[in-house]
Amino acid sequence: MCVDRLDGIYTTVAFLVGAFTSMACGAFGMHIATLSNYRTTICAQVSLGRAFKLAYRAGVVIGFALVSVSLITLLILIYLYKSLLGLEDISKSPKYYDFLF
Repeated sequence: MCVDRLDGIYTTVAFLVGAFTSMACGAFGMHIATLSNYRTTICAQVSLGRAFKLAYRAGVVIGFALVSVSLITLLILIYLYKSLLGLEDISKSPKYYDFLF
């Protein structure tokens, strides 16, 4: 089995981009969590229900932001590798849909 030497480079670049994205998302998430914890503490002095709602919404925002950044990064990597390697879109090939008809 022959393995192209560039496959290791593409894997390394994807790993490093993923690591950087993870670090950036972690820093962003900690910043948002710190701000929302402060707001939740102040809000809890008035009403626990409002404080819970505020903490829940902050968690949802962090979750959606992290998932969207990860998916956008993955999409960019896929399109970049697709253009660099000259790959075609196999989903448009009719042979992959023959089993449906």
